[in-house]
Amino acid sequence: YQTEQRTPPANQPFLVIDEMRQVMGVTPDVLSRLAPYIIALPNDTGLNLNTVSEPVLRSLGDWMNPDIAAKLIAKQKMQPFENQSSIYLELQRLGIPDDTLSQLKGYYPLTSNTQYFLLNAVAEYNHHSWVMNSLLKRDTGRVVTMGRWLTDHVN
Repeated sequence: YQTEQRTPPANQPFLVIDEMRQVMGVTPDVLSRLAPYIIALPNDTGLNLNTVSEPVLRSLGDWMNPDIAAKLIAKQKMQPFENQSSIYLELQRLGIPDDTLSQLKGYYPLTSNTQYFLLNAVAEYNHHSWVMNSLLKRDTGRVVTMGRWLTDHVN
């Protein structure tokens, strides 16, 4: 970082994905290709298997091969998972070893629902446009705004 006169990323979880620009090797092109699949959320946020895309599933580890990922995507479309137990039972049925499932539960919980939502509103003024991004959290019957940030609109 010193040789390129760049500020290294903070030693903490990202608050917004634009902070990834500070990571060595993350070019604007790399970030634009990753952007549809990533978001900055609290560490304890689970991955909703009823809405996850195949590329995100495949990123969970080598054990998530194309065949297992495709079967999970098909399952989410035909009969969504009802709860976390049904997810882990399906993974067992697909042959995922118990030690892998234990590690997964401890590291990154898989869920059947979503707590966080990203709202993007585009505003235009004087031939320029911006996106107001709001991170919302569903919390016991109410919605809480966790953060807002403005970004340039890219067509």
